[in-house]
Amino acid sequence: MTTDQHRARRNDRLAFLVAHPVLYPALGALSRPRLIATPRGLLINDPGLARTVLAQAPLDRAGPDTTGGLIAEHLQVTAWFNDDAQGYRARRRVLTKELERAEHAGTPVALGSAAAALDDEPVDAAACIAATVGELANTLLGTHANPQRLVAAAETLTRRGMSKYLRGRGDLSTAVADLVQVITDAPRASTGLLATEDDPSAVAAACVAGTATIATTNAAGTRALAYLADADLWDSYRQDPDAMVDELLRVLTPSPLLPRRLAEPFPLDGRIRAQGTRLLVNVRAACRRTAGWRVDPRRSDPALARLVFGFGTHSCPGSQMARQTLRRILDTFAPHAPRVRRRHAARGGLPRWDVLELEATR
Repeated sequence: MTTDQHRARRNDRLAFLVAHPVLYPALGALSRPRLIATPRGLLINDPGLARTVLAQAPLDRAGPDTTGGLIAEHLQVTAWFNDDAQGYRARRRVLTKELERAEHAGTPVALGSAAAALDDEPVDAAACIAATVGELANTLLGTHANPQRLVAAAETLTRRGMSKYLRGRGDLSTAVADLVQVITDAPRASTGLLATEDDPSAVAAACVAGTATIATTNAAGTRALAYLADADLWDSYRQDPDAMVDELLRVLTPSPLLPRRLAEPFPLDGRIRAQGTRLLVNVRAACRRTAGWRVDPRRSDPALARLVFGFGTHSCPGSQMARQTLRRILDTFAPHAPRVRRRHAARGGLPRWDVLELEATR
């Protein structure tokens, strides 16, 4: 492929550096060994070890520094994250059903408006994507919350959650309370996670599902659009969009680091690791270790792309929805083959562009 991916890579690295100016250079410097001990846990860079941890290791999903632990601490709910809790499997089935319904919802209004506007003037794609994921989160949750407030609350919780886990500091109480208030104050729709119930477990599931949907799709959407525009890969995208989406997820890794904790002793890389061992799966390094950093749909590897969302029984249940939403976003802009006029990277949270002004070239 003769595109200028060096420029696209430089610009994408800027989003990483602005989000976390110390963390991501450190991850790059430590990415060569298969596994290396760090002050915050075992950093796993090898794709085989990453799959082993994510698919086979007994993971503590409700302990300290986990999403389940966060919800248990602030909302006093364990049923969504403790495999042994009463009603766990039934609630997971409800979540899966609602994710499938949201995945097949109609095209978000924000995408249709952006496509029409791009014919005549530049469009801030970051604002469009934020409105889109806000709409989709409302569809999933069964709420009519203000999309901008919902997105802002979810991004704040993501940013503070990452700081809490990776740096060991930060108060999440206010961020959790703000997100809960946005969700519980919103009028209810006729379908969705909260359409028929408003108990603490349902609210907890809504918080987690909404935050994950918004943060991951926001990051993936803005960075994928910028990368395609910077590298002028629009023709390649139109030839095989599914393979290109897989490659963009593999190379850009919207969730570059997956924190986990062992629930019991487990053999890893020739040693028994103790219960409670903190694991940091460096998805960015694992996805690039064998396939490189260039986006090339001719060598697309869906299995590597799926590492972004976890793997096996502990994978993110909303991964298909996030992937489908990314495809919708790129399909909306691809016919215009836009280029970037102006951009601004967000600080903290998942690396993304919070301003991405595009103008059509076709």
